[in-house]
Amino acid sequence: ERPSESERGVRGETTLLVAEWGGGQVTRLDLRTGRTLWVIGKGVLKSPTDVAVGLRGDIAVSDDPYESKLIHVFDKQGRPMRTFGHGRLQYPWGVCVDGRGCVFVADGESKSIVMFDGNTGTWLACIGVSANARGVTVTRAGVLVVTTWNGQRGPASEGALLIFD
Repeated sequence: ERPSESERGVRGETTLLVAEWGGGQVTRLDLRTGRTLWVIGKGVLKSPTDVAVGLRGDIAVSDDPYESKLIHVFDKQGRPMRTFGHGRLQYPWGVCVDGRGCVFVADGESKSIVMFDGNTGTWLACIGVSANARGVTVTRAGVLVVTTWNGQRGPASEGALLIFD
């Protein structure tokens, strides 16, 4: 089952998912009106940093890079389905889901991208990168794209775009 146009994310759709760090939730906004359509994760999420939607509409959220360091997966109605990453993540920041349902996590402190089976939460692989990983996506062609940050603020702040094909 493929999600409808309005459920897919940012490719010409009419809604946007926002990970609210300070609010401990993910909010779906209507881009035409700016209205909140629904909120998920209250009482489950602590400090969400990123959100991604899989092909079936499942919602993956990277959460709390300082304490619990977890990935939470919700169904497309916002009900919690599974949580994983226990002991495998040091600083989960970015998250994406590829076309096979694998969840990729940009793990800043370990300078790596960690890959999990999105259906089971099983750890699959770890790919080292040269700096603190912050963002991650996988293109339709299967190319892994990572953004990094050197941890500095102000004029010394630097980042990079890394491409793995």
